[in-house]
Amino acid sequence: MRITKRIFSSLVSVVLLSNCVTMISDARNDDVTYDVIADKISDDLVSAMEESSEDIPVTIWLKSIESPQLEMQIKNNIGYDVNEIESNYSAPSNELLNELAKASNGESSKYLRALMDNHLESTESSRRNEKEKTDLYLETKRELLSDYYSSQAESFLDDMDIPDDCVNFISEYTPMIICNISAEKVQSVAENGIVDAVSLHQNLVEELFAFNPADLPSYLNSLGITDIPSNLNLNGTGIKIGIFEAGVVDKNNCQNYGVNPSRVTIIDEQNSNSHYHPTIIAGIAAGSNGVAPSASIYSASTINTWVDSDQYDEVDHRYANLEAMISNGVSVFNFSFGGTVDIDSNPNTHNLYCEVSKYLDYVIEATGVTIVCADGNYSNNYVADVASSFNCISVNGYYIENSGNNQEEILNDFAYKTGNGCIKPDVISPSFDDGTSYSAPFICGIVALLYQYKPTLKAHPEAVKAILLASCHRKCDRVKSDSPPSYTDLSETMEAGLTDRQGAGIPNAYTMISIVAQHSYGFGKLNADNGYCREVHIFQPKYGATKMNVSMAYLHTNVPISQPDTCDDYDIQLDNPQYNVALLSENPTSSTEMIYANLTNNKRYTLRIQKNSGSMTNVKYGYAWSTNNASSFNNPDSFFQNPYMDGVYYIKNAKSGKYLTLNTSTNNAYQNNFTGNSNQLWIVDKSSTLVDNIKSASGNYKSLEIGDLISNSYYYATAKQTSSLIFLITNSNDGTFSLEKQNGMNWLRLGIYNNSTTNGASAAWYNYSDSNMAQRWYFEAVEFKKGDANNDGVLNQSDVTKITTMYSNPQNSYSNLERFLADYNCDGVINSSDASQLQGDI
Repeated sequence: MRITKRIFSSLVSVVLLSNCVTMISDARNDDVTYDVIADKISDDLVSAMEESSEDIPVTIWLKSIESPQLEMQIKNNIGYDVNEIESNYSAPSNELLNELAKASNGESSKYLRALMDNHLESTESSRRNEKEKTDLYLETKRELLSDYYSSQAESFLDDMDIPDDCVNFISEYTPMIICNISAEKVQSVAENGIVDAVSLHQNLVEELFAFNPADLPSYLNSLGITDIPSNLNLNGTGIKIGIFEAGVVDKNNCQNYGVNPSRVTIIDEQNSNSHYHPTIIAGIAAGSNGVAPSASIYSASTINTWVDSDQYDEVDHRYANLEAMISNGVSVFNFSFGGTVDIDSNPNTHNLYCEVSKYLDYVIEATGVTIVCADGNYSNNYVADVASSFNCISVNGYYIENSGNNQEEILNDFAYKTGNGCIKPDVISPSFDDGTSYSAPFICGIVALLYQYKPTLKAHPEAVKAILLASCHRKCDRVKSDSPPSYTDLSETMEAGLTDRQGAGIPNAYTMISIVAQHSYGFGKLNADNGYCREVHIFQPKYGATKMNVSMAYLHTNVPISQPDTCDDYDIQLDNPQYNVALLSENPTSSTEMIYANLTNNKRYTLRIQKNSGSMTNVKYGYAWSTNNASSFNNPDSFFQNPYMDGVYYIKNAKSGKYLTLNTSTNNAYQNNFTGNSNQLWIVDKSSTLVDNIKSASGNYKSLEIGDLISNSYYYATAKQTSSLIFLITNSNDGTFSLEKQNGMNWLRLGIYNNSTTNGASAAWYNYSDSNMAQRWYFEAVEFKKGDANNDGVLNQSDVTKITTMYSNPQNSYSNLERFLADYNCDGVINSSDASQLQGDI
């Protein structure tokens, strides 16, 4: 008899509502009639019920725990939730961002390492605190998920009288049970209100994607990785990478691939065979010459022999070892294998959204891990089933062909068709002209570096994917076919957005780090409170660039197997006053959207993220952008998209959707439709005090303070000289922030008078309420560039002249924004050093 792990939950019980069901009747074997729950039992399972009188291997999908309830329980346990794990960082120096910009174009200098070392040293305490909070948050979240789903499964199986010896697998982190039951039992299971769906268990016929080792450095350079460990001192320290394949890393021979065996942990070692394939993968992702040479490696086999089913030998449970690695704290996984699901024994049927795809979607959304999957190697064929997960990062491959002094990146003719699956791939990566097995670990290693740099991203796979896509600014021009060998021109361009074979294109590691370093990314949730819509105003001067990549990713769950076209659909729109029409990305079967846009002389862009269709109640999304000129990254005004940092922002009310605006005549703030004028710009400033301070960009040494009484305990929000009262900016639970001010012995929050949604309504301080959306605000980062004192989108001699004039004359005549931009070296003072440093850089 099978021994099934059953852990009783300590989690506060969650009320799950039963779905309304529709009953129909089908004739089956021996003229016995069963009631079938419409839309709950998959078509292939219905066929199996009709054809077999024996127990059937099925996958039962129960209702999942709601994210807000889980976050509430996490906060009860450890005192904070996902929106409160970021720490306060010192902003990077302008010199560091200049050198990062050069490095993204392959022009790094000897100064970069020294500048980065200084920055990492100054932020060491904050980053360590953030990592500790993030790790505890994720550990607590996974423990609660495990307790909840194990207990839910225990109760369900007991209620349905399904014995242990019929149960093959219970997921710790997803609402999935695999078991063998009769057709009659399938019927009663489907009638249970806690069940979302029942499907025929789909066995994945697995194969490894073979390749041969090749020259690594040129491929690292192609992705901007080559010198990151030496230049930035980012090497994956503290990050756990999971290698998941049919075999495990060979600890006896892994040193041949630059992997120290002391950094390798094998899961379920007694039932795993060592294999060269995962060993080489580990070398690319985390070997001494690989992407993240100091990351820890966890390796587990996709074949878990101890849970073989006596009745159904084909039922294997690769999921158990995957979840064991998650329980060990692995945060990013590499899947360099693929497979196909046998559908009615018909090789021409391409059901590419299957059980394993749905399972991975749940795992990624629930636990926060990032899973990178190789697409597959068959020429002109379909993306492998594991890579068809909506929430994974799917990678196709290219190789570098040398011709004299020229190098060309040429796409391999690998799997790219998606059939009825999710639109894939997401990006392309080096494959050494052999297979996409190589492609995945490059991306996996880059994610590990990003986690080391910004630990909170380990809880936001949606933001990681958006940043990855937004870093792409080139695609391959040609594709190589091997049978017979030939080259074909490709029509896939960056302007086309996400394309069939290449997705967003070729990412760049330096660009990804720069996106994070200058806060040109964000994340949040779309739900009924915000109408499943978010508008973000992006202020992006050209600074020598011509194009901008704007990308978005969101997390799917509970997509019906075999019916991915019924998934939720969210699209993006980008507008600018100089566009004739708004630009759109509207992929109906996708978890990503991308727009590659022309930059205009008008610096104001509006990104709209909006639901087109779907039924999910809380949708986690991330967005990011970058330009095609690396010098546009020279922006030390802020470090992360986090209003604890110095920087310039538009501040939008979460209830009304209108923007905090300063009346420059009365100095009182109010809400208004977006104009983008200077009186809607606000500077978050911590330079003079230990507490947060918000200044109007159009003001003169004026910060947002408590003004005169309006009525009924409402006070005007007034721009005036900074007071000694404490001012705090705190995270809410949905991607918004609250502004809090001490008033005597009381605390007040900034909202809108009478919670109004109309233009002209006064911004007001009043008694706070966590449920009041009028007291929540979105912070939208403005991409100003330090040194651009005249704010014309170009750094030149006229800026040097203006800075010289400013420190030579009384500065009170200049606005807060002018002074902010003139402080080129970010030391809080405008003097000759700002002018001389800018002079040297231009």
